[in-house]
Amino acid sequence: MILKVIEQIEFLIRSLDIETGPPATELDVREFERRLGLKFPGPYEEFLKTFGNLAFGDGILGTARRDWPAQPSVVEQTDELRRAYPETFHNSLLAVYPDGGGNYWCVGCEGTDMGKVIFWQHDVAPEQVYPNSPSGEPAFWMDGEDFWSWLSEVLAEEKTNAMQ
Repeated sequence: MILKVIEQIEFLIRSLDIETGPPATELDVREFERRLGLKFPGPYEEFLKTFGNLAFGDGILGTARRDWPAQPSVVEQTDELRRAYPETFHNSLLAVYPDGGGNYWCVGCEGTDMGKVIFWQHDVAPEQVYPNSPSGEPAFWMDGEDFWSWLSEVLAEEKTNAMQ
């Protein structure tokens, strides 16, 4: 199942002519984890080692690119959000995709939310962001059960938009 999703992602990346890379090495991933004090979920680690990052929109964050200085690495962006929003950006989150308005899709890196994609908003009260559920709905901020499926949906939507 996952292999099929990854093949679909590779197809979408080629068909959309999205630049990737540089891929991370095993040592790179361990250093990223050490710097952030997190253990990356397997699918996101695979993404780093396979693609590095994706250069479309505001980019899927991963490794840094010297030729695209506007896109920080996942470590730099996560660290920046932790400093800028200490009361609302949970330390177990990994910022992977900006929405262009200051909000981020993040990957959960602990507990029952390990590997899930979570939407974090920068301009709401602490009780309204992960892991809180002010509306009484558990996990109202959840946007994907796993990184690969979520990424496949994002790229498929990009492909649909490109065809219009």
